[in-house]
Amino acid sequence: MEGLGKMNLNLEAHGGLFPLHSHLNHACRPNVSVRHISLDGSTNVLHSPNPSRITAIATSPIPAGVELVVSYVDPSLDLGSRRRELRAWDFGVCRCGRCLEEEEKSDSNTKAPEIPGNKPKVEDGNEEAGQLADELRDFLGV
Repeated sequence: MEGLGKMNLNLEAHGGLFPLHSHLNHACRPNVSVRHISLDGSTNVLHSPNPSRITAIATSPIPAGVELVVSYVDPSLDLGSRRRELRAWDFGVCRCGRCLEEEEKSDSNTKAPEIPGNKPKVEDGNEEAGQLADELRDFLGV
């Protein structure tokens, strides 16, 4: 029961214990949306005095055997913002498929392009340092 009630996943004005939906894990590309639906069928439960039930609704077709996941944060946020919000709630660093794809894309955008045939062979740190020094001397003409 550690952390019970720490996060208000649905931002509802009322609360309750929902043991089934509380077992849904997080992903930044959710396949399920969690909503309150009034017992009379209305989705406007914010100011309704009527009891409601919580419902997990598929956002797209989900093949059998695929885990049902919700987003604990706003999925429209960028990678850094989503991760900051999750860390603020003590959920750690998200490693879902979407985050890993965006992380890889970000890493590839910040890497310097390789020059063919100019990749030093690294045996140990001293050899690499010596090669770097040689390349610098050649470049500077000293």
